[in-house]
Amino acid sequence: MVMKKNTILYILLAFLIIANGFFLVNYLGRSRKPDGQKGPGDFIVKELNFDASQMERFHLLNEDHRLKMKAVFENERHLKDELFNKISEKSMDETIDSITTLIGNNAKLKDVSTFYFFKNIEKICNDQQKKQLDKLINGALRREGRPSGNPPPPRKQH
Repeated sequence: MVMKKNTILYILLAFLIIANGFFLVNYLGRSRKPDGQKGPGDFIVKELNFDASQMERFHLLNEDHRLKMKAVFENERHLKDELFNKISEKSMDETIDSITTLIGNNAKLKDVSTFYFFKNIEKICNDQQKKQLDKLINGALRREGRPSGNPPPPRKQH
């Protein structure tokens, strides 16, 4: 029974290490942009063709969202550090469960915050811009997790 618990723990550990590595590569890769390359906020402003008033409101929303997400990511980093500091402890099932529950709640917070960020962007858009925003969001959701240019896998027919 102990061997089975250790195997599950090692699988979980390997998964979390890979997930953190993937996050670090993507996060660090995005933070070092070549000269002239803009961030996602500039892309949204350009694609939606915001006027000066809309841009001002968008930049306030974007800054507020960025600060909230920074705090969420810092909390996630702290929780994962706490989790991996427990590796050498003997009895930790309840601790691991509570920490991973908090990590899951943090992921929920990221998604909810991002949802409302886009909902607030929608509020400053005119009708045409709202349609364009829907296209941008849906396009980003379809591409998420796949290399650029790869089409989504075909859906299975039931």
